[in-house]
Amino acid sequence: MLNVQQEPALYAVIMAGGQGTRFWPRSRRSRPKQLLNIVGDTTMVEQTVARLRPLLPPERIVVVAGEAYRDALCQCLSQIPRENLLFEPLGRNTAACVGWAALWVQQRVPKP
Repeated sequence: MLNVQQEPALYAVIMAGGQGTRFWPRSRRSRPKQLLNIVGDTTMVEQTVARLRPLLPPERIVVVAGEAYRDALCQCLSQIPRENLLFEPLGRNTAACVGWAALWVQQRVPKP
């Protein structure tokens, strides 16, 4: 089994974007599905982080979301370093999210 603790370049990126329109009526702009507790007592994004924790330390988990959800995500993801929470001023879909996260990781990973 791969020991990811020894792989300094391995990061997980959680794309927590969305505007609360696809899971209506439960989700709304003020509470999109990633911030809902659909199954269990924690939000979907908290459950995603919990699934990653056996594989990666919080320092190597990055979450990208819209600026509108900054407060809610900072509150429910307090175990993730603040600098690992990236907030888009405008949602520009998956490619922009992945590109920004990849650039962010590249700037932090030591060069060999």
